[in-house]
Amino acid sequence: MWTNLSEDQISALRKMVEDAAATDTVAKAFISGQFDATYCPGTGGELWRKLWEAARSFSVSFAYKDQPFPVTSDGARCVFCQQLLEPATTERLKAFDAFCKDQSQELAEIARKKLNVVAEKFQKIDLLATEYARIEADLATITQTRVASISHFVKKADECLATIKTNLTKGTWEEPAPIILSLSDRISDDATQKGTDSATAPPSLADEIVEVATKLEDRAKIEESVDDPETRKTLETERDGLTDRDWLARVKMDVFEQINRYKQLATLEACLKDTETTKITMKNTELTKLLVTDAFCQRFKDEAKGLGLETLAVKLEEIKGKKGETRFGVRLKTNADQAVKDIASEGEKRCIALAAFLSELSQASHHSSLVFDDPVSSFDHRYREKTAIRLVEEGKVRQVIVFTHDVVFLNDLLTYAKNRGVQAEPYHLEWNGNIPGYCIKGLAWDWKTVEDRFDKLDKEQRAIAKDWNPVPNEDNVQSIRRVYSWLRATLERIVEKEIFADVVFRFRSYIDLKKLDRVVGFQESECKELQRLVQRCHDVTDAHDPALGKHAVVPSPDEFKDDVDATKQLLEQIRNRRKTE
Repeated sequence: MWTNLSEDQISALRKMVEDAAATDTVAKAFISGQFDATYCPGTGGELWRKLWEAARSFSVSFAYKDQPFPVTSDGARCVFCQQLLEPATTERLKAFDAFCKDQSQELAEIARKKLNVVAEKFQKIDLLATEYARIEADLATITQTRVASISHFVKKADECLATIKTNLTKGTWEEPAPIILSLSDRISDDATQKGTDSATAPPSLADEIVEVATKLEDRAKIEESVDDPETRKTLETERDGLTDRDWLARVKMDVFEQINRYKQLATLEACLKDTETTKITMKNTELTKLLVTDAFCQRFKDEAKGLGLETLAVKLEEIKGKKGETRFGVRLKTNADQAVKDIASEGEKRCIALAAFLSELSQASHHSSLVFDDPVSSFDHRYREKTAIRLVEEGKVRQVIVFTHDVVFLNDLLTYAKNRGVQAEPYHLEWNGNIPGYCIKGLAWDWKTVEDRFDKLDKEQRAIAKDWNPVPNEDNVQSIRRVYSWLRATLERIVEKEIFADVVFRFRSYIDLKKLDRVVGFQESECKELQRLVQRCHDVTDAHDPALGKHAVVPSPDEFKDDVDATKQLLEQIRNRRKTE
């Protein structure tokens, strides 16, 4: 009963009534606009529809096969009277077809039938007042306030049901009065919605009525069997058990908490024996002697010497810890009362740290990759060169990744890697739009080989030629000046690497006399061609400001390509001459 009068159900009923009224209104409006008094009575009705559908079947099956009904083209005949169609008749047939295709009549009929079915179901529902009269005497066990609430609820529910029945019968909607509970019942509902403990919140009306009914049934059974001694004894035993359970229910949480406290106490007492610092200290000492051996300390000494640490005599030794903790530190061999941090320079500190790291690494069983970020920061040239050699040696057994801004250190790494047969793959980082750290294989422009520079110049030439205008604009001029600046730098690199055979190399800390025999006579034709190409670059780049009245014209991309090809030919000529001399 309560489900049928819920807010959701009433809303659904209201929508059903309103939908039925709306569809009926639409259907009446459509038919009223279609057929007036000039049409035969009954036009648009059910029998007329059957006649129209029969005409449709005759037309598409025999008269006008494969043509949509009604056929109103020129020369067409009416399937009813067999006469040629006139304009007025054609329009009437179209109107009839539109009427039959409209679904408002069908929808209205469906809505009316659906509403009638629901109305019949609600008419069969009896009022609550009759049922309430039968159980009123059995409610004496609850308070008078709750009895009054139940009576109030029954009255309001019957009023709501009566209004709904009227609405469903008439097909119109009048909002039924809400079923308002009394104050005590509203308090009960609020407590239930807020999640109040069921021990403190008053029960709902339905639950209390069910509880009364259950008690009455149980009481009837007890009264029927209480005269039997065995049954009485069983009931008394059950009563005592319920009394005990009631007491235990009130103290259950206290009992569980006490049990948990005993369990925790037992666990802590067992752990206490395992956490004595004496045993931890003994185990730590044992592990220290096992792992930190004289060999490890000797390895630290060798690593420090290999990195060039000769200005400061240090050693690795054990220092006293606290509560089972053993530590190791770096100590001065002389002036042991002085701390290393107070004596060593920044470069020496970094050298000591690197030596300690490499010593510890030697004890590991794995060959994981190593990453160094500017390891020679604050190093002078001696530490820098020694560090490069050490990292190259480590690169023989594992991958070593080095980030550095020091081009001299970079040259040392590449040179020693080449001399010792260690594969080295240089990369450089650039900004890509607004994103930093874009990794590009190979060296940056300033460190590219002559062949790599030629490759970049060829790509830049093709890109410039693609956007070149018949009359160069400012972007064209700046781009051609930029690549000529690169070409000039490439010519200078040819002088350094090819003409002087890399005997003297910028950023290298020595002169390679082994290559001195490769520096041979430089022909006058080569010199003039080199000077011509350099001058050509000077005339184009921004290194010289042209006169305002001269309106200097920059070379085209094709001319730049010719100059690059001429540079390649000059390089090939120098290399071929060196081979024959």
